[in-house]
Amino acid sequence: MNKVAQYYRELVASLSERLRNGERDIDALVEQARERVIKTGS
Repeated sequence: MNKVAQYYRELVASLSERLRNGERDIDALVEQARERVIKTGS
């Protein structure tokens, strides 16, 4: 699996886990994911 696909899977797993743990502020989850992608992509 290439790095992009692996990173995507990890990101989705992380977001899914946070939702299962009761986080419901979707905007905050998406913003944090966006920041992580930007930080990692640089």
